[in-house]
Amino acid sequence: RLMIPMRIEVYPRVSYYPRRHPPLGEKLTALLRRLPGCRRLGTVKVEDWVVNEKTARYDKKGNIATLGGLQGMGGRIFSFDQGERREERSSPFARMNTTVKNVLKVAFGFALTVATFLYTQPWWVLAWFGPFIWFGITGFRNVLQAVLSGGGVRRTPLLRWNDYLSWTRLCDSLMFTGLSVPLLELGVRWFLLERVCGITSLNEPLLFYTIMSTINGVYIASHNLYRGLPRAAVIGNLFRSIIAIPVSIAYSYGALEVFILCGWSTILLQQGASVISKLASDTVAAAIEGLADKGAFLRMRHWDYTAKLEQLFTCFSRLETLLPEEDVLELLRRPKDFIQAVGREAQDLERTIIINALDLMYFWMYQPRARSTLARLAEGMTADELAIFAHSQMVLTRVEEVSRLFVDGLVGTSFARPLAFYLARYEGYLADMAKLTGMELDLRPQ
Repeated sequence: RLMIPMRIEVYPRVSYYPRRHPPLGEKLTALLRRLPGCRRLGTVKVEDWVVNEKTARYDKKGNIATLGGLQGMGGRIFSFDQGERREERSSPFARMNTTVKNVLKVAFGFALTVATFLYTQPWWVLAWFGPFIWFGITGFRNVLQAVLSGGGVRRTPLLRWNDYLSWTRLCDSLMFTGLSVPLLELGVRWFLLERVCGITSLNEPLLFYTIMSTINGVYIASHNLYRGLPRAAVIGNLFRSIIAIPVSIAYSYGALEVFILCGWSTILLQQGASVISKLASDTVAAAIEGLADKGAFLRMRHWDYTAKLEQLFTCFSRLETLLPEEDVLELLRRPKDFIQAVGREAQDLERTIIINALDLMYFWMYQPRARSTLARLAEGMTADELAIFAHSQMVLTRVEEVSRLFVDGLVGTSFARPLAFYLARYEGYLADMAKLTGMELDLRPQ
């Protein structure tokens, strides 16, 4: 790099831009921003540099460097000499098989839960079945949250419910919920509130569930930060304790009515207060973290589609430049004529359009929240852009050319499954595109 003898002042700048789709929803985000310290909730932090051009001056020790040309090798030097190889320092647990690691996580959390309930519960139902109820609440909440955030009942039919589920994330959640049992059941309910303060869910329900929910919310937010979950979910869990308080009280009164109706002792309900608090907390978490996951999926699909559509419209503009005497949009309606007209002059553009169409087909069929995102983008397109998008997908009817791309190594040597997916699904995809755009598309192979 060549240092130019010129100096110019630059200043760091931090900007906060509002998200187009806040994870917690526009109304809830606007409400939470009014709270102290939450003014930037639902925004994206962008850091850049501002150049003050008026400060440019000559200086032998300049701060402007050239970026072009070649530079010598720098940084780390790799060697095949075993004597110079550094020994990797990582724990055996980090190198363990993922399945074995997940089983150990769940077993560790479940063992803590079993030991805690056996120690604190005089009622045999909770003593023996409490751990299964506790883990069942967490497991069901994670599954329901993953499915609903990925599309719910409107999800693509090619994906099953467990395709949306991260088993590692589920096992982490089960382990951390097991760690919370000694804290909430033994430390807070049994020792601090009942033994020390004399507070139970029957004599002081509001104070009891306020303390339980607050401690649980702080614990969950801390381990979410440790696990690297989305910031929106972490911030939402700080407010989770507040929202969970009335839910806990409502669940408690509902359970109390059931116990009175059945003639059971209400003392037993007092023993299960931590389970009621856990159920209320996970009810609120399903809504908060589900919205956060949904927002993350929507942002990823928006990035996917905007990048692909930009490439598509760029290819169309280049085709119009290369074929000035042809109506390119009309050619796209007839893929056979389009392939012949392009010829050797624009084979790269033809290949790009086919690959883009295959990528868009894959998004539509397999990616969470792809269908709702594309429908929203289609509503914002002009009539010309919608026509270009719809008719560019017609290249998928050229079965011979597309199949040849797979065979020639488009996805590597293992092309059998991708090729079978394309042949089995492209007609259904084009039918969906015709319905989405409101345009007539010839679905027959050409």
